[in-house]
Amino acid sequence: MGFIIKKKAWPTHSLKLKYVYIYAIFHQHLTMQSKPDIPLPVKFNACNHHLTYILKFNPLEPDVLPDNFCNNYTDLYTGFLSPATIAREVIDQLKERGLLEIRSFEKALSALSGFFILTLSDNSQWVIRKGDNLSRYIHIHPARTGNFTLRFKQSTFKTSLLLFHEYQGKTGVLTLKNVNSVRVRAGLSPISKIEKSKGIGRCYSILLNFAEE
Repeated sequence: MGFIIKKKAWPTHSLKLKYVYIYAIFHQHLTMQSKPDIPLPVKFNACNHHLTYILKFNPLEPDVLPDNFCNNYTDLYTGFLSPATIAREVIDQLKERGLLEIRSFEKALSALSGFFILTLSDNSQWVIRKGDNLSRYIHIHPARTGNFTLRFKQSTFKTSLLLFHEYQGKTGVLTLKNVNSVRVRAGLSPISKIEKSKGIGRCYSILLNFAEE
């Protein structure tokens, strides 16, 4: 089910404030959706790193997108495991290794330069770090070079996702005019060209193919 924000709730005195307001509400919506599904003590930001989750909970308003991707790049998991399944598999592996208890976990991280990588049932790789929350002290995200991981610049992915929502995943819309239109609305600088084999062109093509599967 899409996430709908009633237009009468929008601030009317500033277009910029409108988008800030929508971003904040949508991020809160995603957080509420993901928290019950992720078992303790794992912290996994599905709205940042799980492509199926991001597309599934996309809103009907094309400009409503999470605004909390990492500053430079975002690593996206494209496999079939759900966020909850990923967390459970991590927990099971740590439990088998005697590393689930916080002190044992911290000791292992200290001996391994602060992180290590686990391989899950679908052969995807996940970086395991210490979280900053006492109840969710196991922070996980896709390994940047792992199976089922795509890495894009944050601005590239955000542009492609906005374009995807704007035109409902249609083909033939990857024009400079359309791309710069969504970039300006997202607070990004216009670009001078589009290359279909890389950057926004490649990312948008991947979103189209992924949505069709």
